[in-house]
Amino acid sequence: MNIAEILGISSVSDVNVTNQTENVENTNEDFASYLNASTTTMDDIFNKAYNVPVALLKAIAKQESNFDPNATSSSGAQGVMQLMPATAASLGVTNAYDPEQNIMGGAKYISQLLDKYDGDTTLALAAY
Repeated sequence: MNIAEILGISSVSDVNVTNQTENVENTNEDFASYLNASTTTMDDIFNKAYNVPVALLKAIAKQESNFDPNATSSSGAQGVMQLMPATAASLGVTNAYDPEQNIMGGAKYISQLLDKYDGDTTLALAAY
């Protein structure tokens, strides 16, 4: 199957090309930024994160950064879940300011701490 079949185009004559010379307004977005645009929300990311309760992850993110993916603390913690650079690297996070990487890394980290402290949320949060 080729792209034309996927798009439901049976022949080139089916493609509307009548306004090719229309004046296109210049915008601040370039093609690369359009391709990198994501429709994934933070809620989507929180919902797919490991086996940690979503409410716990959101509570950590609210307390740590108020859900700001660009947050940096005075001690150097970065992103939504405020991961320290060395911790982020040990969790496989290559860009701590990428919300998906950061939330997934934070979820993995709190999951590890919950395992370490036999499910005791208070101890895991204190260690976080």
